[in-house]
Amino acid sequence: MDGEERLKQDLEIKCYEGPHKFWSNTLAIPGMLIWGFGIPIFGLILLIMEREKIDSLEVRQRLGFLFRGYKLRFYYWEIVIMFRKIIIITI
Repeated sequence: MDGEERLKQDLEIKCYEGPHKFWSNTLAIPGMLIWGFGIPIFGLILLIMEREKIDSLEVRQRLGFLFRGYKLRFYYWEIVIMFRKIIIITI
């Protein structure tokens, strides 16, 4: 019987012990870190790479959703807002 079947059948399995600890440490925590911090960092890297031509039509079509509501000199501000939300959720 694999771990998933055992969890479905035995509701007395304690959290953060045995298989639950293994799966939470190897998948859940790294996944939350990658999803929570990796995506905004990737967006910031894209914006920084394109900052010289941020006013061009091509960049506005591709990345405009990240900076459209802000002045051009504050093109990175949406990433700051994302990190602020992540910090608030973490707290």
